[in-house]
Amino acid sequence: MKWQTITLIIALSHFSKMVAQSQAPSLYSVYGIGVPVSTDFGVLEALSGSSTALRPAFTINTGNPAGLSSVAGPFTMMLSTGLQVQSALVTGLNDDNTSFWDGGMTHLDLWFRFRKNWTAQIGLSPFSVVNYDILSTKVFDPDGSNYQIRTEGDGGVTQMRLAQGWTIFEDWHFGVTGFLYFGSLTTSQSVEGLASMADFAISGQTSLAGLNYNLGLQYSHPLKIGTLHTGIVYRPGTRLNSSQELNLVYAINETLEGDLTDEATYNIPQQLKVGVAYQSKKWMIALDGIWERWSNLAADANSKIHYDDVYSLSVGTEYALFANAYDNPLKAIRLRAGSSLKNSYLVLDDANFLVWQISLGVGLPISHFRNSLNISYRYNHQGRDFRQLWLETSHTISFSIDLRDIWFVKRKIR
Repeated sequence: MKWQTITLIIALSHFSKMVAQSQAPSLYSVYGIGVPVSTDFGVLEALSGSSTALRPAFTINTGNPAGLSSVAGPFTMMLSTGLQVQSALVTGLNDDNTSFWDGGMTHLDLWFRFRKNWTAQIGLSPFSVVNYDILSTKVFDPDGSNYQIRTEGDGGVTQMRLAQGWTIFEDWHFGVTGFLYFGSLTTSQSVEGLASMADFAISGQTSLAGLNYNLGLQYSHPLKIGTLHTGIVYRPGTRLNSSQELNLVYAINETLEGDLTDEATYNIPQQLKVGVAYQSKKWMIALDGIWERWSNLAADANSKIHYDDVYSLSVGTEYALFANAYDNPLKAIRLRAGSSLKNSYLVLDDANFLVWQISLGVGLPISHFRNSLNISYRYNHQGRDFRQLWLETSHTISFSIDLRDIWFVKRKIR
């Protein structure tokens, strides 16, 4: 109990630091609010996010608020937090390769059970990441000289989640999540080497904020061996309000600066998730299908860029090793694997591409089998290295810990 409290304090002290980038750079993050980040961390990450119908007994289901009520007793509090290390390789035209390393905290989630049929969760995690650095060489037509344009960006959007889940009837479960989005995007573009004028740079910072929610429902059907679960989650689309400041800087002996404040909006698409899962004492198998409505969002000012609806499919499985050999299911070692496939929401120069991943993981009991350490590996592949697109591949190793305790219970002294 003592070291759990210390861990909780340390995790809470990293709340503000956790919103920092925890993913390697991606050239596709130049568009909109950046590359969306999965909110399925820890156990769910090893299952490639197949969480809509899952009712896990010993972890927090951040994919469907209806699944919050599945955590087994006697625990009434759970903390989940983690970090990751990532290596990425970007391949462009002419086999130009660039590699990156990055990492950081991934999430912080607290789960509580107030009553037998009433649970709640509060969490913080990245929602999108902007992280790119593009250097290109152009030709100045009047004199044929070369000049360089460097375009950089960083930042992203963080989401805070406040969710509640209820067991309505014995086999029906309902949940709702409220989202608070906030963050900032910093961009800059510098031009160097023009013979006809001095070097200059344009930089800007955009502050973002917004609210949204989702609704989740699950139904459990007992089988002769195990249980079959079905689930659905709906999230409406929303706008993020933004405030933008631009600076223009000339490098002519002295620096001249000008400020411009502008208002703009960024969008988060409508989303619908459906899933089915089978769970028994030793097995957990889940299948998810997701639709995101990107096609109705405003296209980029560049006519060669527009958005497409996203359709994705994921599958994940978990096997509890030696589950029948112990009196306590928390003592089992859990082996996990998953895979997912989807199309990109970006259509660049009339070309789309696929995004797919495979994942592996293991759950290890620690601290007298009351808590668990989750280790996962994920390989991600997106893009194509032709028609002005880039191929990005990454290897990610994640570590997360689930701490469980008993709160809100009056202790009896005999």
